[in-house]
Amino acid sequence: MNDADPGLFGPGSVTWQLHGDPIDPATGEIYGIGEPELLLWVHCAEVDSHLQVERRSGYPLTDAQADRYVDEHREGARLVGLDPDHVPASAAHLAAYFDRVSPELVAGEEAFAVDGFLRRPPVHALLVPARALLWRRVAALAHQSLPPYAHELYGRPAPPPQAVDRRLRATGALLRAIPAGLRRQLPPGHIPKAMARLGPDSRPTPYKLRSQAAILDGPGRAQQ
Repeated sequence: MNDADPGLFGPGSVTWQLHGDPIDPATGEIYGIGEPELLLWVHCAEVDSHLQVERRSGYPLTDAQADRYVDEHREGARLVGLDPDHVPASAAHLAAYFDRVSPELVAGEEAFAVDGFLRRPPVHALLVPARALLWRRVAALAHQSLPPYAHELYGRPAPPPQAVDRRLRATGALLRAIPAGLRRQLPPGHIPKAMARLGPDSRPTPYKLRSQAAILDGPGRAQQ
């Protein structure tokens, strides 16, 4: 689309420099990183992973709020060049998308390379013990929370969903116990930047989604 951000996936973008153009492992065909089908896959995978982990970790989202979350993310899809009318607008549409594309998915060399990187990211020698102690558990839980078809693609058995849900709920409860003022300052600093863009009176609410469906009810104005 004409209003897409040209810096997101061009040769000068971080995404392109990190990944280059993807290659089909079955045919060897090279795809541009801005191919609509690839952009749609990245968009849907990101939105679905956030939504599934949020709900499985015990956050009280209603079906209507989940649908609104999916629908609101179509604005992000527009910014990367997708037509919002061709992007899932509800949780049901999102599930139907994965049902359609799952038989076409293949785990190529790049997928296994990313898998290894996320499990053991390169760190300074002084941080290796922390990686072994903390990050290993974070990465393990992230991988355990993947959908069954992803475990099958990686060639490993899917863990029992109930056990993963218990770990997600415990982790979610721990992270949500961090005071809001401190949580907003955690890296990468995107929350203070968003607050600065929205105006001095903007701040995230305590996420009382039982009665409110969005963080802000208007530009620069926090919900009460």
